[in-house]
Amino acid sequence: MDPSHITQTPRVVEGLHRCGAGLLVSPDCLGRTFNARVDGRLVRIDLPKLLPKDYDGKPSLVEPDWRYPLRQAEGQMTYLGAWGSVLTAFSTNESDLGDLNSTVWIPRVRISTASPDTREDAERIAAHLVTELAPWWDLTQSWVEIFTGQDLTPMADPYERNRLRGPELWTGGFNEHEVRQSLAADRPIEPPDPRQIQILTASKLEYCLKLASTNVEPPIEWKLARSAQSMLTRRDFRRAILDAGTAAELAIGILLDRRLKDVEVNVGKLLLARHRTLGQHIDLLKKLSGPNSLPDDIGNKLVNPRNLAAHGGTPPTRQVAVRAVETAVLIVESATSIESLEVEDYST
Repeated sequence: MDPSHITQTPRVVEGLHRCGAGLLVSPDCLGRTFNARVDGRLVRIDLPKLLPKDYDGKPSLVEPDWRYPLRQAEGQMTYLGAWGSVLTAFSTNESDLGDLNSTVWIPRVRISTASPDTREDAERIAAHLVTELAPWWDLTQSWVEIFTGQDLTPMADPYERNRLRGPELWTGGFNEHEVRQSLAADRPIEPPDPRQIQILTASKLEYCLKLASTNVEPPIEWKLARSAQSMLTRRDFRRAILDAGTAAELAIGILLDRRLKDVEVNVGKLLLARHRTLGQHIDLLKKLSGPNSLPDDIGNKLVNPRNLAAHGGTPPTRQVAVRAVETAVLIVESATSIESLEVEDYST
């Protein structure tokens, strides 16, 4: 490498960030660069690229371009599934990436940010990013989960979880070679089932990154609803019902406040004072807004299971938990619709 080229090219800190259980995205995300801000610092996020035909003639994903590649003798991360996989039918025509019904699983992305050309500055920036990427990813993950229904928390034992989520960062050597030393390879994780969720498009990903980059927190009722759905996946049915009940209670509170906003203040306070429990809030909302304002049989589907879960006893079954979570999500959606969270065009 020509040393004069190095002095003309800004140094970057780059690396890979693991996306929990992995993102299920549409093909329009592949090979794209997205911008985010992590604690105010501009960070580029590069997604893997499509290889229309691998050695088996099937579509596969390859890593993004690195500023500092591995030494040629060490090779790249080419083992199966390292950068994800195509899960559904996909055109092998290199120019045809328009089929948004295709599903692509991406467990990791490239991240990079500009750095002054000193080792101390690069180390300082890398250390700062390692700390700040975790809360940034938590926000990004929350928005993606709310908009798509995906569950990005990895199913891993405690010894694996931190390694699966933690970033790896590096910069070039401070000499004429500017080649990173090595890249530790972690084993691929299993992709989630795409049948019950929405696929993340490039425009939605841009919007989620924008919300997270500006530290916009999702509504707490949606975070609890997503937690309840996540607990179903982990077969923690008691926790799923408790989170679902709390999400529904918060959402019903929003609906009551909305319904009582035109009522004289003291009258509204008196009504709420006389209706304190979840069941009483439900009765009050039905009186004010009609019996169809909440899902049918909400008592048996959600209130009773929530009360039983809160007081111990026999563990709830999966069927009971699924019914409670589905009911809670309907209530949360009626209070804070997904459309109301999409307050601006995705691409802005």
